[in-house]
Amino acid sequence: MTIKEHDWNSLTRVWQSSSDEVATATLSRLIAAERRRLAATVLGEAVTVGAFVALSWLAMRDGLAVWETVWLTTLWLFTAVAAPFAWWNRRGAWSSMIESVAEFERRRTARRRRTLRFSCALFIAEVITVSIQLAWFDRFSALTMWTLVAMTIAVSLWGIWMKRRIDVPPAEM
Repeated sequence: MTIKEHDWNSLTRVWQSSSDEVATATLSRLIAAERRRLAATVLGEAVTVGAFVALSWLAMRDGLAVWETVWLTTLWLFTAVAAPFAWWNRRGAWSSMIESVAEFERRRTARRRRTLRFSCALFIAEVITVSIQLAWFDRFSALTMWTLVAMTIAVSLWGIWMKRRIDVPPAEM
């Protein structure tokens, strides 16, 4: 648990258990930290899409083989699915508290759960699609298989960690 999460959880408990006012400075600091995190996430997504544009240009500059065309189409189709989900899932996250710290925490937890489910489903779809393409174009090798296995293990570990993090009640964090 990070200090920021501890602060949010402390504020949630104070907000729910007493009529005392929550320190405005602490609340403002937490909201500012959440906005910085969201801005960094959006910047990371923009950089990723920019890298996809650069990869696409590099692949297309000398002409495309059939497998490259299929790969680029797949890349942009999955991007076209993931980007709108990310935007939709963050709706309302930029505004400060709606009703209370508890309501903010509830919405943030719901966003994290949707992100976890969507990310795992998208990853499974990507692995299946890429495996089929690699086999179709006779490019499936031991290296690609082990790369997919390593990525699956990494995503699985991330999913387990994220699920545990999401499922911890605020009072226990």
